[in-house]
Amino acid sequence: MDMKEVVRIGLLMDLYENLLTERQRDIMHQYINEDFSLNEISELTGVTRQAAHDTVKKSIHRLERFEKALGLIKHNDELRQKLKNIKEKLNDAGVRIADKELDELISEI
Repeated sequence: MDMKEVVRIGLLMDLYENLLTERQRDIMHQYINEDFSLNEISELTGVTRQAAHDTVKKSIHRLERFEKALGLIKHNDELRQKLKNIKEKLNDAGVRIADKELDELISEI
């Protein structure tokens, strides 16, 4: 799994982790946030490596289904882009807003 995919799954976890079972949340937290290997997860949770792998795979699939149905990441990305466009138009029109302040507002979204 490359870094871009890990970041995306981390975002999905931030948004949808409460929709996973407790076991799925625990294993995904170890796998994504703690960067544990499947073997380490297996030892910590008392399941086989294959069971840990299956849980990760199924959890990722569920997270992707939630995003497909609800589209929160896509919505946030679109909103950020619209705010950046507004910032550019304000700058082009000569309206000066503190870049740092506006960038902080954009990043909060």
